[in-house]
Formats: sequence, structure tokens, C-alpha cells
Amino acid sequence: MPEFDAAVRSELLFRAVNERIFEIGASEAGALEILCECGEESCISTVIIPVRDYERLRLDSSRFVVCEGHELADIERVVERTPEYLVVEKTGKAPEAVVHGLAERTVP
Repeated sequence: MPEFDAAVRSELLFRAVNERIFEIGASEAGALEILCECGEESCISTVIIPVRDYERLRLDSSRFVVCEGHELADIERVVERTPEYLVVEKTGKAPEAVVHGLAERTVP
């Protein structure tokens, strides 16, 4: 498993890229091709997700979209499975780290 802080940084980076993809393409598409939001910084896998599902998942900052097998059992649990992707939810101290990381990202 990647080191905890590095995993959270990677997940937040992938989420930031995916949010930009959403901003650019959501109005034109029924589905988006986004990056796997796993904690492995070298991951280059992508996921096809319906726009409405992506919007729903972003309502909970502790949830991330990952490819099958990319979940990190030490810091997250699978809360949804689809044929194309998994939705994981942070557990333990991970949700706090995610919220802290998101707050740092939005500071001007």
C-alpha cells in the first residue's frame, strides 16, 4: 500500500483532474471518461461513469471512484460496485485527511 499521506495526495490530485474534466465536458456528454481516483500515484487507468453518477458521488467528499482491485482496504471500504468501477469511502483518519486536503486546495 502506498504511504498514507502520499495516497491521499494522489487521490486528491486525481479528483482535481476529474473535476476539471467534469467542468469541461459534463454538459455535452451522458458519460465521462475520468481518471481512477486510487492512491497509487503512477496509476493511469480510466473509468467511464455517467455524468449523473459522478455528480451524485461528489456530494460526499469521502467517496472516490476507483478501478476494481485499486481499493486500499486499510483506509477505505467499497460502498458501491458497478461493472465499470467501484465507489470507495474513506475510513479511520482518512476522511479527515481528505477534508483537510480539499480545504488546502481551495485556499486562494
